[in-house]
Amino acid sequence: MTENFNYSYSHKWSEKEYVEARSIFAKDNRVLRVVLIGIIGILFLFCQYTLILGILMLVLTIIALYKPSLIVYGARQEFRSYLLLRYTLTYRVSDSGLSVEGENGFYANCNWENHTYCKEDRGWIILTGTGMPLLFFPTTKVKQDGVYDSIMEYVKKYSNRDERNKF
Repeated sequence: MTENFNYSYSHKWSEKEYVEARSIFAKDNRVLRVVLIGIIGILFLFCQYTLILGILMLVLTIIALYKPSLIVYGARQEFRSYLLLRYTLTYRVSDSGLSVEGENGFYANCNWENHTYCKEDRGWIILTGTGMPLLFFPTTKVKQDGVYDSIMEYVKKYSNRDERNKF
């Protein structure tokens, strides 16, 4: 286990950037996901028990293709409701735990035993702990700074205690 590492990253989110990071229909995977939902929707049309679900999935596919701004509504509302995201946030990860600090005086931290979630998605490592907001670290920058392996060691060590949190 890597000892004594400490990494921080400061970021001020824009609504567009946050929606891209959190939406299930982000631009980088939108076409693939829409096509998959459409195919599953078509398959569901062949069974009387899943017919309605198939129709709903096809409607969702059509909306995603012609009016994608409606699909990202949830991520957009999440950004607008989290007042904390309007400030520059400093995310920290170290051998002792996770923390986030806002320029408005907000501070939250937890040790690795209270780490609850990790996901690597769309160029971000997303971490959180009990009672904390999500912490975002850009994967490429973390790798360039040489702490990616250290973070992943701790994630894997403390994620194994709970099956739903496997990385």
